[in-house]
Amino acid sequence: MYKVALSFVVLMSVAFSVNAEEKKFYFGLTVGGIEYQETDFDTSLTAFTGRFGYAINENLDVEGRYISVGSGSDGDSKLSIEGMASALVKYKVFLQPDHRVNVHGFLGTTVARTSSNRGGDTTVTNAGLSLGLGVDLYVDDDRGVNIEWIHYMDAEARHEQFSMDYLGIGYIQWF
Repeated sequence: MYKVALSFVVLMSVAFSVNAEEKKFYFGLTVGGIEYQETDFDTSLTAFTGRFGYAINENLDVEGRYISVGSGSDGDSKLSIEGMASALVKYKVFLQPDHRVNVHGFLGTTVARTSSNRGGDTTVTNAGLSLGLGVDLYVDDDRGVNIEWIHYMDAEARHEQFSMDYLGIGYIQWF
């Protein structure tokens, strides 16, 4: 299913091309919260995200992210997400002719290293599919505000018992 969706996004965006005079690279910083849920364990964590992207064309970007999360607890149980990295494809649809507002969807993969004292001290590296939605609101041609939700590492698709949902707001700069 995900392969079909990704193929559809790529095929739909091939018809559009980025003007050679337009900026193709961007970076962004985002702050938000991750809701981590597992059987008998829930915690909320603050997350800081740095990202770097490249516009393949007007509607399709590729993006790399590093997410710094930290630790959380639920009673005596503790969880530490030591780091997360993502590689995502971003498909954008502009809502105004001047490109000041776009909505977008994400699809890609995320790797996370976690430590927990549940069931003994363990450190685990997991990887999985990530997907999400967002909105970019631009104040000019180069700078904007970003709001997004991402479901990191779709563990349910792998029949694991945890979920990580992120909601954040941030800054985006094109160059």
